[in-house]
Amino acid sequence: MNNCKSSQDAEHAVVSADLASAREGGAEESGDTAALVDESVPTTDEKLSSTAAMAGAAGTGVAAAIQPRRVLVIDDELHGMSFAHLRESAADFVADIEDLTSPTTEAVWSYMHKHCGAKPFENNDPDLIQEYLSSDGFVTEVLLSQKFRDANVAGTEGLRGFYERSDSVSVLRAHIEAAYPSPDFSIEFRNTRPSAHRELLAYDLVLLDLVLTNSADAVDELVRYLHNLGNSAYPERLPLLIVLSSREEMVDQRLRFSTESFISAAGLLLLEKRHVRLAEFGAAGLRLCYQQLNKQRDVAQGMRVFIREWTSALDAAKIQASRTLWNLDAAAMQEIHLSASRDDDPYDEHLTELVAREYIWHVEGTARVVEAIEALDDSFRSCLHSPGGKLVIRDRFMTPHVDSKPGRDVVSHYNWTGFAISTVFSEVSNETLRNSFNRLVPFGAVLSPDEITNGTQCWIHITQQCDLNGAVRVKQAGQSLDSTQSATFCIAKAVEVHDRSVPKHDNGDLVARGLAFGGKEYDLKWEKGTLISMPVSDFVDFAVKSGRRVVGRLRHDIASQFLTATSNHMTRPASLKTTRLEVWPAQFYLWGAGAPDNKPIAFLDRDGKKARQVMVSRHNGENVFLQDDNCVWLGLWIGEKLKAHFNQSVDLEEVCNTLSVGIGKGQPVVGNVTLAIEECMFGNVPGFWKGRAAPKGKVSLYMISEPAS
Repeated sequence: MNNCKSSQDAEHAVVSADLASAREGGAEESGDTAALVDESVPTTDEKLSSTAAMAGAAGTGVAAAIQPRRVLVIDDELHGMSFAHLRESAADFVADIEDLTSPTTEAVWSYMHKHCGAKPFENNDPDLIQEYLSSDGFVTEVLLSQKFRDANVAGTEGLRGFYERSDSVSVLRAHIEAAYPSPDFSIEFRNTRPSAHRELLAYDLVLLDLVLTNSADAVDELVRYLHNLGNSAYPERLPLLIVLSSREEMVDQRLRFSTESFISAAGLLLLEKRHVRLAEFGAAGLRLCYQQLNKQRDVAQGMRVFIREWTSALDAAKIQASRTLWNLDAAAMQEIHLSASRDDDPYDEHLTELVAREYIWHVEGTARVVEAIEALDDSFRSCLHSPGGKLVIRDRFMTPHVDSKPGRDVVSHYNWTGFAISTVFSEVSNETLRNSFNRLVPFGAVLSPDEITNGTQCWIHITQQCDLNGAVRVKQAGQSLDSTQSATFCIAKAVEVHDRSVPKHDNGDLVARGLAFGGKEYDLKWEKGTLISMPVSDFVDFAVKSGRRVVGRLRHDIASQFLTATSNHMTRPASLKTTRLEVWPAQFYLWGAGAPDNKPIAFLDRDGKKARQVMVSRHNGENVFLQDDNCVWLGLWIGEKLKAHFNQSVDLEEVCNTLSVGIGKGQPVVGNVTLAIEECMFGNVPGFWKGRAAPKGKVSLYMISEPAS
């Protein structure tokens, strides 16, 4: 039976002793088929055995000399198409051959008798025939042989889907082998994930299929497997990881692979198989992915260690802070409440400030957290350089999902308390508002109209609580309220924040970033020299009539900065300086002398039907850059088009790195290719080119975005 090895398997056997061994293992799975074979016909395994031995011996010497990087591919299809795959893709054909009396079985066996040395059907044991026809060996040795496929055996029309699947697998495997060739790499294929997770530490790169045979909840299973890998290997460095899948659920749930596995996205890449099979990506794309992941390996480890140590410290701090709270108990808590009440401070802020700082104090005192932060600092610092005296990123790390919101949220949480506050003055009686002013409008409270737009003046309450006590407390009998005590507010203008347009502030600006209100986000920029001060009773009347409300509450230390800045213009504000990303979609076109039909070449979506929209990032008005794997896709596309139409060969890794690090308008992308940045509604792009001529003496990479709203 072994004479009918598939041509694909035979080719692999010539160059790989490992695959020859795998084939021998597959023959065992096929059962004892000796009785089915006409022994007068020499078997292919016998012919290959000496070749495999020589290949193995030669490989040992090379490996010892160059120590190739080890690649492990865990994918049941890439390991070898099996009878289980046949059943999934050709159920009707399987049903036919399971019936030994069917015409399909008769036709297939007749072919095997004629071409594979099988004994005539009537001279064989039916049980052995049944066993062989349901084996992996039957699939690899007979059905996948090119000779059988060309024979058009009767009853095999139902194999079309299986053959299409097999051909797709062959293309993918060829790309992987071309991306990681010998002697630089050594590739091993497996059909199951090793139960001993630490086995993976012996490899430099591991490619994992999302869905293996008998997978039920594929994403849950793989996320759990990666989580266990990280736990069993901590704190040792993990291999570089690439997850491959043909299913949309991998993309839909991509964030889970980091947030639930506790493995940094800098060391874990998700790729769709259909995209990898494309010629424009293929082996070159896989190689670029490896190079990018390899550059990120140190920081991936640094992030993994930092987050684990930080969360472990938080868990320990929870125990310590809990012990502190129980030691304080109600009696001490009552004293804290008394202190807050005497100053008419809101008890929630007074208490949480104390507890939060007790909590974080234990984290800050954890030596392993300090060490993890120092290691992370070293990793990021190694990716900086300062051409022209200004620090910029030399190597930017890829992310699986471009989203500026999480980073902005962290800044917002730094500035604003999480307490739900929405005091609408018209809903509270004037008397209650006067008597409870310190609690309803605490220090750091921000007041605005019901609707905030760009330029809306917001009032930030900067009167210390103790200064208001005389005005808002109910006096003892015979005393009256101090009607002269004023409430003081500084003025800050609202600036709306969009993904496409993040406000740019100077270092000298005092800004409370990230106020969330009405489903939108705003920065509040302090207006120098402007403030409002009026007696509390007058303010209450004015606020009710003008429809003002409390829309947010600055943390005490942030509000204190506004108080200090207002009282002394010479004091330089010390607000948190951050870089916040702008993110927006753009289309890319390549144009120069030599372009087909003298027209710009569009960077198309992966279906090749329309211009692809790529998420572009920028911070503080500086260079634009690509954060996700589009830096790989666009880099590959630029390299391909330059070679095909402009007779230029470029370093793909250099192009990819330039796109990910950042580039400005008119700056070189690679060689004589420069970046042109234009704005146009995407629906009007065809008209944008009318009347324009191709750049002379160079090639331009056009980045076209819709105008910011």
